[in-house]
Amino acid sequence: MGRCEICGKQTSSHSLDEFVVCHSCWEEDSKELQDLKRGYKKRKKQLKEIEVTGEKIAEELMDVRSVEQVRSLLQDYQQNLNLSMEMDAERDIFLKILDDACEPLSNKLFDAAKEEGWSFLLELIDKHPPFDTPDSMPIVNAVSRYVIWIRFKKEVEDIPIEALEYLTEFNDEPTDMWEDSFTCGWGFDHPEFDFVGELESAIEKGQIFWAVGALEQVFYFEQEKGADILIDFLRREDLTEDEKYDLTQSIALIGDKEWESSEFVPHYWDWKEAVGYDGFEWDKEVKSTLREAIEEELEERVSEMVGEWDFCDLASR
Repeated sequence: MGRCEICGKQTSSHSLDEFVVCHSCWEEDSKELQDLKRGYKKRKKQLKEIEVTGEKIAEELMDVRSVEQVRSLLQDYQQNLNLSMEMDAERDIFLKILDDACEPLSNKLFDAAKEEGWSFLLELIDKHPPFDTPDSMPIVNAVSRYVIWIRFKKEVEDIPIEALEYLTEFNDEPTDMWEDSFTCGWGFDHPEFDFVGELESAIEKGQIFWAVGALEQVFYFEQEKGADILIDFLRREDLTEDEKYDLTQSIALIGDKEWESSEFVPHYWDWKEAVGYDGFEWDKEVKSTLREAIEEELEERVSEMVGEWDFCDLASR
């Protein structure tokens, strides 16, 4: 029950969106009621227009021919998400815009990046900073793809530090952006990017599974380096046994044919196909060295496993 928007009496008789109107005022059909009804109809019309913007953007993206058009549609996407929040639209409307437009927009941003280079993505990062943007996923996704693309095509130094630092901004809360930000791991050994420091920071903040996801990425490009990083963490005295065990999840499913976790990050893109990756196979020496370190540092955990164990047996249950 609320108060009548016209006379102020408590009532639950009639509702117009967030307003309630008592039966008496409703029957009088006053100018105030007509104004409320017009406002209600206008709001419903605006919300309906917002609801279909994702579909419209997706349709327009099919015919995009220039980078400028992509920039414009990204702006439309963000503006309509902003408007849906300002109008306190139902969460379903916000999500519908995301569902309709996010993937095709991410695809076009990545295409534009391949055409324009890092300058295009760095401009987006600057104009749409994290947490001041209704939805950063298209930008995060395009950046994460391009990080992998460049790592395979060029050198790690060709990845701007700003791009890697941008990805680490999303390491706090599990979302699609959180998952795509794992790809900062492809920036390991960058002369300006303290990747191990980022893992340490995440662990300190209680985001150990972000550290797990980011560390996993290293193994796909250089498993010996990934093993060195993991072993260094396993031998640290400032980590608990639980934290060390959690970090082994970074290798638990690598190479397991039944569960290729690499297929899910970045979203909307098969990076293995895109860069001609032949698939992951453990180097016997690297695997043996890792096994020895795990058995040494996590002796109790390993002893609980029955029979000959493999990395997939480390997977959390």
